[in-house]
Amino acid sequence: MAAPDHQLFTALLNKNVNAMRLAIEDGANVNLIRGDGTSLLWVALAQIHCEECAILLVDAGCRKYKERMRDVPFFIQILSDYILLHNINPVREFLDNFIHHLLNTLTPAELKVRDSTGLTPYMYAVRLPMPEELKEEIRIRTGALATNKNIYGRTSNNYKKIKERERAAGGKRRKTRRNRRNRRSRSRR
Repeated sequence: MAAPDHQLFTALLNKNVNAMRLAIEDGANVNLIRGDGTSLLWVALAQIHCEECAILLVDAGCRKYKERMRDVPFFIQILSDYILLHNINPVREFLDNFIHHLLNTLTPAELKVRDSTGLTPYMYAVRLPMPEELKEEIRIRTGALATNKNIYGRTSNNYKKIKERERAAGGKRRKTRRNRRNRRSRSRR
């Protein structure tokens, strides 16, 4: 790790935003990936729970979250970890504000993305326990249409209906024919 990178990482661990700014001005790499495959942004959110640090990293150009998800667009990486982050009490308090900040900071090209299965950020959002206003803002900012389909032909409305059915069933997923078939073939082995 180069000196400014080490200074940035140390400042991040100490939640020292001013020292982070100085390290970034000295040329520290905000997209640095640690040996375990996580980025400085992941450390700020999931490990030290510092909203100010996370916002500073994003504003400085950080667009890396987890190395193992490098083929997944940045905004979708954050949304896919929403449940994990939402279950961390200190993060729950600022996570929606952070998502809102991302919507205001990222370019339209960074927001209007799809993952490898064709899911849009809005398709992720309708499944998440986030406020409806934030879901609506994601829909508007990402230009999602109710007719957008993933590679399986599902739209965001399909995902909304699935989520509503799960809520009505007490959070349990509906058993599909495929699931029943898989269980039967496993029991025959």
